[in-house]
Amino acid sequence: MKHRTLIILAMAFVLQWGVIGHALWDHDRTLTTGSVHRFQVQPIDPRDPFRGEYVILDLAAENVQDADTSALFGANDPVYGTLGMDSSGYAIITALSKEAPEGDHVECRIEAVYSSTIRVELPFDRYYLQEGKGGMVESLLDMATRRDDQAEEAYILVRVREGKGVIEDLVIGGRSVEDHLRESAP
Repeated sequence: MKHRTLIILAMAFVLQWGVIGHALWDHDRTLTTGSVHRFQVQPIDPRDPFRGEYVILDLAAENVQDADTSALFGANDPVYGTLGMDSSGYAIITALSKEAPEGDHVECRIEAVYSSTIRVELPFDRYYLQEGKGGMVESLLDMATRRDDQAEEAYILVRVREGKGVIEDLVIGGRSVEDHLRESAP
């Protein structure tokens, strides 16, 4: 009886670490072999100090112009978004489907359905930072995403593979946010 219990505990331990290891391996594999897409960043929500040090990104691609299929989906439906590119070179979702399409796509969830627009929730809407850097990045993004002629370009680079998306970098004014942070370091 005792031997059997030890075997069951050992199997549970191996299974738990196997699941965690697989998730980490899959994340790293997407970062190294996934195709790169630029998602335009819009003004962000305020930082939530209770959830840790990250900024919330509001992505233009989350608003899908798809009047033809809006009746097929309801709030919270899991869907696949086929990725395309707009005239400025930013990634957009060109179509939504319940089945995984060919080519680059991301798994997402329907947030709301309007008459000609579907709002989706993309799985990469947070950019995590070093502790204490969130306020500075929010300021950089606020300046970059102003709605006037002086606004700088702000976007995230996302690696996409088999429906999964992983943020590779946040770019503000043509430079990595990490470069901005290094310059401001004391």
